Amino acid sequence: IQNQSFVCALGRIGSEPVGCACISPVDGVCELAAVATAPAFRRRGVASSISTILLERHFQTGDLAWLSAGDTIAKAVYERLGFRFVATQLNYMLPGAAI
Repeated sequence: IQNQSFVCALGRIGSEPVGCACISPVDGVCELAAVATAPAFRRRGVASSISTILLERHFQTGDLAWLSAGDTIAKAVYERLGFRFVATQLNYMLPGAAI
């Protein structure tokens, strides 16, 4: 699925949806986000496969991709895809806002 802001992919095994991911390309740069795998299908390469397809598409015209890994497991998946740690991001929230 593609619109002017996002390109999203849905992974299936047979007819069952098992994972998804999105990129948001702008001027040759994209963020890889919303990467998820159904619990019953984790550790089978679903997230890696879907992410690779989207990144290959992006790199046909783009030259930079970034992401924010949610945890050490996600970080390991992305490192296997070729991402490397560059910097730490600092986020601000309103007092009392839920995480």
